[in-house]
Amino acid sequence: LLGRAMAVVAPEGAERAFVGPRFLWYDASERERAFRFAGVALTNAVLVAATCALLYLLLLELGFAASTALGVALILGLASPLLVYTKTFFTEPLATLGLTLLAWGMARWRNRPEVANAALAGLGLGIAVLTKTAHLVLLPVIAAAAWLAARAADRSQDSAPGRPRGWWMTNALAAVSALALVLGLLAVLNVARFGSAFETGYGREIGFWSSPWLEGLLGQLIGPGRGLLLYFPGVLLAAAGTPALLR
Repeated sequence: LLGRAMAVVAPEGAERAFVGPRFLWYDASERERAFRFAGVALTNAVLVAATCALLYLLLLELGFAASTALGVALILGLASPLLVYTKTFFTEPLATLGLTLLAWGMARWRNRPEVANAALAGLGLGIAVLTKTAHLVLLPVIAAAAWLAARAADRSQDSAPGRPRGWWMTNALAAVSALALVLGLLAVLNVARFGSAFETGYGREIGFWSSPWLEGLLGQLIGPGRGLLLYFPGVLLAAAGTPALLR
């Protein structure tokens, strides 16, 4: 919307600033489209900042010190591949924001099993699915984790006194309702764009892997466009510290 507004008021020729070598698939003569693309690209700054803030809150919820949480959030924003993924479009940054919101909501729900926290987790998953439908694969894993947490809360002596029987069902309905709200929006968007609620825009590609597995793995690890080891060698330290994190 901001890009479209810019196209109305910007001086003639200003769109050329947004149509460089990286954007050759766009016709420079399409003034409004160039500004719309610029608006989408600029949105990534907000998404990345929000994700870093949510990661900080998530680590606090998990019991880490504020200094540790701040350090990790700064690493995500300044020394991870997240900024690399913001160069062209907002799908990866928006999906990362949704997944971080999901994790924060589940951590809050584990510590304080309340309807609002369950809905927060459902909303986070919904944002991730709205960005990429494949994130629905997380649903059974999240459901199993929530069920185990609910059983542990029922057995704990620290459970809130007077909690009604079946309280977890109310929480589950809140999470599912938040997810369904976003999925409903996705269905409306799909109908408006493609004529069917179940058409996501990926066409036949949604049913198969379009790249060789080894080529994709090497590209994600050492590819110059987004290689994890190139843009974030600190991940090796993270891997070494994973056993301590699990403990």
